[in-house]
Amino acid sequence: MLSPNRKRIYVKNYDEMMLELYTAVYQRLSLNNAARKRYQRLLHTPYSFFPIEKIQTSQYD
Repeated sequence: MLSPNRKRIYVKNYDEMMLELYTAVYQRLSLNNAARKRYQRLLHTPYSFFPIEKIQTSQYD
């Protein structure tokens, strides 16, 4: 059992995590124009597009 006085771990919501992840990736890659456009389209795609989200919701569809 966890002790009651144990500090609560702050977990960022999914949107924040994805945005941070893709921003970090974007900043570290030197992308050519075509790749940059593809990446920016990906950034503006609703999060439900990503496989991890599909896996989580598919059981309830």
